[in-house]
Amino acid sequence: MPAEIYTYLESTKPTQGAEYQLALNDPALAFDRPDDIISCKNLSRAQKLQILTQWECDVAILDSQGKTRRAVGNTRLRTRIHNALSSIQCSRGRETISPITSKAF
Repeated sequence: MPAEIYTYLESTKPTQGAEYQLALNDPALAFDRPDDIISCKNLSRAQKLQILTQWECDVAILDSQGKTRRAVGNTRLRTRIHNALSSIQCSRGRETISPITSKAF
């Protein structure tokens, strides 16, 4: 995750500010790895689920566009996102979170 976004999320209430909106709208830009979302202390469980779910949808959109050069990387990323979602969901039962509206690519 870029240092300035991480510093912001760790030092302020994450439900406010442009950096948090960036994380919701483009998780791959705001975070380097899905585990970075899990370790962010100022994000609530619901916020983490929402960001991870959005990231998962973004990867699915890229895959559906037939970007074959990225297919292996996207498969690995999708596995990491799935593992992160599972770890959060298993920690306190299942919770359904809807992704934010998909971005146009």
